[in-house]
Amino acid sequence: MSEEEKYNRQILWFGKDGQAKLSNIKVAIIGVGGTGSHVLQQLIYLGIKNLTLVDSDKISETNLNRLIGASNKDIGKLKVDVAKLFGEFINPEAKIVSIPETFISEVGLASLKEADFVFGCVDKDGARLLLTEFCKAYSKPYLDIATEINGDDWGGRIVFSDTEKGCLICREKLSQEEIHRDLSSPEDRSVDDKIY
Repeated sequence: MSEEEKYNRQILWFGKDGQAKLSNIKVAIIGVGGTGSHVLQQLIYLGIKNLTLVDSDKISETNLNRLIGASNKDIGKLKVDVAKLFGEFINPEAKIVSIPETFISEVGLASLKEADFVFGCVDKDGARLLLTEFCKAYSKPYLDIATEINGDDWGGRIVFSDTEKGCLICREKLSQEEIHRDLSSPEDRSVDDKIY
């Protein structure tokens, strides 16, 4: 099947030039768990072929109900490795790099610098703050995708921050208390726990 046939419905909307742009952009997905694996799947179906996946976590049994492309045989494997195989299954021509580290590692930060777009699919506001600051500093468009279940409260959000305005900080979407806790050392967290 030709690219034109495969992406026919999108070409009707984006045009051939738009589809070609999609196939050439570089995307970094930070966190390939329940949200990030869905983002990966949809980006590859759109025709994006240059992806970097950054996540240091391994698959556990409790992940299987929401991880696209994972099964029981993947328990204990790195999320990025399983996600990479799944992405290549959808499109064998995709160039997917898996980085089994946190994004604040030297390799993780280098991969973000090379990306045209950054998708943050992380669980904590501390990581969201660091991604927001990084993307602002390096003029990277940033999409933050979050879900949460807290008792009877549940929901999600998608926040797009371009290089000019609209970040998570100015939209007041980050909890300063959670950021403090996330970015504190284990010793400082222990002191806080005793105090509060």
